[in-house]
Amino acid sequence: MYCEVYIFDAPYHVDRAFDYILPQDAVVGSIVRVPFGGANRHRLGVMVQLSDHICDVTDKVVRHFFAVLNP
Repeated sequence: MYCEVYIFDAPYHVDRAFDYILPQDAVVGSIVRVPFGGANRHRLGVMVQLSDHICDVTDKVVRHFFAVLNP
C-alpha cells in the first residue's frame, strides 16, 4: 500500500504530494519524517492520502518512511 505526503520543509517550492510506501503505524494526517531529494535528506511532511497504486508516475523510486512522529 502507498500514501501521498506533502513536504513541509522542502528546500525549494514544491506544490504537490510525493508517493511513499505506507508504514503500518501511520494514518492519514500523521506527521512523518521521509527521505527527500537526491541525497535522501530527512524532511518533515504530512500524510494526506492512501492508495493501492503509485499516483505519481514520474517518481523513479518509491521510498520508505524514516519515522512516524505522531500516529
